[in-house]
Amino acid sequence: MILLFDYDSLIYKSSYRIVSFTELREWLSSGVSREVITEEILNRSIDRMQNMEQRIFEEIENTGVIIDSVEYYVTHCKNSVRKQICDKYKAKRKRNKWVSMIRTKILADYSNIFFSDEWEADDLIADRAKEIGENAIICSLDKDLQQIEGLHYNYYIDKETNQPRGLSITSKFESIYSLYYQLLAGDSTDGIVGVPKIGQVKAKRILHGCKTESQLKTKVCREYLRYYKENAREELTKQYRLLKLGQY
Repeated sequence: MILLFDYDSLIYKSSYRIVSFTELREWLSSGVSREVITEEILNRSIDRMQNMEQRIFEEIENTGVIIDSVEYYVTHCKNSVRKQICDKYKAKRKRNKWVSMIRTKILADYSNIFFSDEWEADDLIADRAKEIGENAIICSLDKDLQQIEGLHYNYYIDKETNQPRGLSITSKFESIYSLYYQLLAGDSTDGIVGVPKIGQVKAKRILHGCKTESQLKTKVCREYLRYYKENAREELTKQYRLLKLGQY
């Protein structure tokens, strides 16, 4: 199996709360320079990331899946295609300097790293998964990648059970459903509105009972026409382009 690793997710997770404010204050009050502090935080993040990565590999192979090779994917585009489509896309996300520093180091050190000047990691993974088919396993905790049919490994740790969610298979219909669901519910973290006043619960209720893509499409188009009226086609096209994974 070829493991398609969404490294964006792991980078964010590895740098999350890597150091406390108390520890930072202690360092500064004891005269430790900002350069030394920066290097220490970066090294801690890299160590955590590598430990998490190794644990993920072991957990996957413990399921019986054999990893033949790993491909790492990161987002490294300042002016992506989606930002050209909509200037509100991810506009509210705060820049994390640790994430940027880790990404820069990975791009310098890793040989099998993939990125694009225009497309995000998710798009590259989607195209690669389509290319290699059943030999792909997608490793991520990003819900957007559920648009991709096939074998997934979600390494999110459930807070209650402290167990990884593990392997799952996304069917063709489930992958299509994921896109149409987001077209209704939107994605507030990315600045994608979907259909206003339709949240996650209502979106699921609207699409309940659909068995084919045609049925999903009919219900989504109906909601866009109801809310956006004469602008429905333009708005649906724009949001489809923001949400649909893959280079197009």
